[in-house]
Amino acid sequence: MKNMELSLHTDDRSDRVKAADAGLLVTNHLNLMYMLAAGLVMPPEGFGSKYYQDTLGGFPGWIPLFIGSAPGDAIESSTAEAKHLRPVIAEVVLAGLSGWVMASHEDGVREMRFPDQWDGSERAVLVPAPLPVSWIGTVFFRSDADRRACDADAQDYGNVPLRGLKRKTKKTLFTRTLQYPWPPKSGPPERTTELHAPLAAGGIMAMLAHCANRGTLAA
Repeated sequence: MKNMELSLHTDDRSDRVKAADAGLLVTNHLNLMYMLAAGLVMPPEGFGSKYYQDTLGGFPGWIPLFIGSAPGDAIESSTAEAKHLRPVIAEVVLAGLSGWVMASHEDGVREMRFPDQWDGSERAVLVPAPLPVSWIGTVFFRSDADRRACDADAQDYGNVPLRGLKRKTKKTLFTRTLQYPWPPKSGPPERTTELHAPLAAGGIMAMLAHCANRGTLAA
C-alpha cells in the first residue's frame, strides 16, 4: 500500500471528474460530542470506554465519509447500541484534501489518490484517521427534537463546542438513504492510529489559549 499521507491539494487540472467537496460522517450524538471535546474525528480507540458503535468501528483506523447520501444500515447501526442515542450526520469538508485514501465502489473497496483519480462512482471514501473537527462544516439532525435534545445534552459539559457549528434539521438525509449493506464484506487493512501526540498538542494549545491573557508570563 502507498504511503498514506494527506496534504493540501494545489493541482488545478481541468481534465478530470470534479471530486466531491464534502463527505458525510454517520455517527450518534454522544460520539459526536466526545469528538468535539477532543478536537478530533477519531477511531474508537480514542474514546476509551465511552465509545458507542457507529460507522467508525467498521474499519479501525479509517474514517468513512459517504458521498451524497448515507446507507440506511449505517444510520441504523450507529444508534442500535442504546435507546437514548440520536443519529447525526456530520458534513466533513474535503475541498482542500489530497493524498491516498480508500474508496468504496459497487464492486468493492480499492485504493485511490484523492482527488486526482476520482471518477464519480465512489459511494464513500475512507480517510486515514484522525481528522480535525474544524473540517466539520454542518451537523445534520433527523428532527428538531433531536437537535434540541443534543443541544441540551451538550450544555451539561463545558468542553463541547457544539454551538460553534452550523446545526440543521434535514430529515431527508435520514430517510432517503442508499440501499446497500454497510460495512462491505471486504475493506482496507486495519491501521494503528497514534493519538497521543495530537491529543497532547491540542490540550497544550487549549491551556495556552485559556491562560494567555492572565499575566505577562502566560502571554
